[in-house]
Amino acid sequence: MVRALALAMAIIGGVQASVGEPADGGGAVAVPNPPPPARIYPVERTISLKHHWTREELTVVYRIGDAYQPEAMTAINHLLRDYRCQKETQIDPKLIDLLYELRQELGVSDPIRVISAFRSEGYNASLLRAGRTVDPDSQHTLGHAADVIFPGVKADRLKAAAEAKGIGGVGYYPFSGPIFVHVDTGPIRHWVETDPKERRAMGLAISRQSHFVLDCALTREKVLAEISAERAYAALPPGASSRPQPAADGLRMAVQAGSAAFGSLAQRYGAMGRTTVNIKAEDGPACFGWDPLADLLLLSDAPKRAEARPQARQKAKVKAQVRAARRSAKARSRARGKNASAEDRRRQR
Repeated sequence: MVRALALAMAIIGGVQASVGEPADGGGAVAVPNPPPPARIYPVERTISLKHHWTREELTVVYRIGDAYQPEAMTAINHLLRDYRCQKETQIDPKLIDLLYELRQELGVSDPIRVISAFRSEGYNASLLRAGRTVDPDSQHTLGHAADVIFPGVKADRLKAAAEAKGIGGVGYYPFSGPIFVHVDTGPIRHWVETDPKERRAMGLAISRQSHFVLDCALTREKVLAEISAERAYAALPPGASSRPQPAADGLRMAVQAGSAAFGSLAQRYGAMGRTTVNIKAEDGPACFGWDPLADLLLLSDAPKRAEARPQARQKAKVKAQVRAARRSAKARSRARGKNASAEDRRRQR
């Protein structure tokens, strides 16, 4: 019995020494956890998609082994087309792989709802001209991006899962309607949509700048010549651009550092000017003389609003007078009708 107990203790001691204790009796040695095994997906990959706006739906085997199925990819290209300009492109197969793997990992059975996929240059440029916060170099225009909703999965959970994949860009849009997550196969970057209240406080351009007019023949170069590249890029959330934009990033940081001071000083001294290459993040309100701050309309357009207020009040006053006159005319008409009816009744008697 004693011999058996001693043998058991020796075995236990040997196991402990092999997994953690050094031979000299020192402290325990940390053993790193092995990496999780790579997930194995079926040989046949089936993707299920539903376009949020056109209501078109597709379930298709798009890949068998390492071979993408041409007919299935053609059907996917059509579903994810720019339906506004009726243009298609070759959707990046790696994007479909990314959506498929996220769907598998999150356990989603319903079709993925696609808010936006391919955008033609004309449609993307039209959004830019109307003041929407879209990347001039958007991965959507290459067929490398999709804005998606996974039914039954909260957007922040989808965002975390997409970021964990370490593939391309992941954007979280909690203030949009509906809330969605942007995924693409471009450069690795992450961003979150800027709170509209924060944007208004900073004086950055917002989407209500002008009425949206679709021009499918519009080019990116033409729009950037009209509104300037710095303005377009600085209006994006930090990290959203697929290309580095130092000038726009510096402008955004400078405005964040002192938007109130910029708003007043740029209106007085905006014509004095500094070039975009001279902007520094630490300048803060000190760079009030920077000409693009006024020209790019990234700051509050207080003078325009100040000029517009009296005109708006005058228009509202005129409209109120017109409405009052119409009500008065209707009241007189009803009164005349009643008097005429009473006179007719008297005559009949």
